[in-house]
Amino acid sequence: MTRMIVASAVLVSVAACGGIGGSGSGSVCATSDDCGGDVCARTHECYPADEVRRVMTRWTLNAAPASAAQCTTDGIDHLSIVYQDSSTGEQVGYAPVPCGQGQFLVDVWPTRFDLVQLEAVAPGQGTIAIGANNVGRTGDVDTTIDLAIPALTP
Repeated sequence: MTRMIVASAVLVSVAACGGIGGSGSGSVCATSDDCGGDVCARTHECYPADEVRRVMTRWTLNAAPASAAQCTTDGIDHLSIVYQDSSTGEQVGYAPVPCGQGQFLVDVWPTRFDLVQLEAVAPGQGTIAIGANNVGRTGDVDTTIDLAIPALTP
C-alpha cells in the first residue's frame, strides 16, 4: 500500500496516527522539536540524524530536459513520485508533482527508502510512463530518471 502525501492531507495523516509528540526514533512529529534530540523526517517520523538524508530526484522526458512546454507537448498533466523500502515493500509518495519543474527535493528523508519511482500521468489516460532508480540506503542522493513517453496518438 502506498501512502500518498498531499499538502491538504499531511496534518490529517499525522493526527490519525495518534497525534504529535513523543520522543525518539519512530515517534510521530510535525517538527524536530517534537523528536527529543532526533530530527523530524518528511514522513512525520522521528529519526536519528544519521538515519535521514537529502534525496534529489531529477527527470528527463525521452532524454530531453523536462519543461512545462515539453510536458504539455507530451500530454503530461503531472507526475507522481513514490519512495519504497525494498525490504518491507512500504511506499510513501507525493502527487501531484508538476512535470515542468524537472526535479523534486526531499531534504530530510529516511535512509530506509532505497527506491524512487516516477509516474507520468496524462488526463483521461492515467499513467503513461514509469521509471525508477535504486538509490541505496546511505548518503545524500542526486538521481536522474528518464521517462520514456510514448508518442501522442491523434
